[in-house]
Amino acid sequence: MNIMDFWVNNMCVKQKISEVNVMENASKITFGAVVLLLLIAVVLSAISVSVGLSLKNSGQVGKNENTDDIAANATVGTSSVTEEKKAIYKVCSENGVVTVKNAAGNTVKTLDVRTSFLPEADRAALEKGIDIFTEGELSALIADYSR
Repeated sequence: MNIMDFWVNNMCVKQKISEVNVMENASKITFGAVVLLLLIAVVLSAISVSVGLSLKNSGQVGKNENTDDIAANATVGTSSVTEEKKAIYKVCSENGVVTVKNAAGNTVKTLDVRTSFLPEADRAALEKGIDIFTEGELSALIADYSR
């Protein structure tokens, strides 16, 4: 064996050793990533279980109270003065389309919805006018008619 063969063999062995080291490092990194993901999953599961149990326990607070002696129609903490809600909008039918009017009766919005395409119950309600008490209620009604 001459010096050149020895040198080539030595270089091949070093190359194989470095390839094996790279593969071992990649395996270690992959294993570490999998362990980390499993650890995160376990922690999130524990958090979910603890939150679920706390919600379940908080829902049972006050359920063991004896309410047999309270009348079904009893009013607790209400005054004799009845407070009447005032509508802030009225949704109605005007010229065959759905219209939104403010409390003063001024048109604030006209929907591109023909009442003739609506079910009979909706047309009848719009003819009488639908009182709206909150902005959210108005948004929901407009969304329903705009579908």
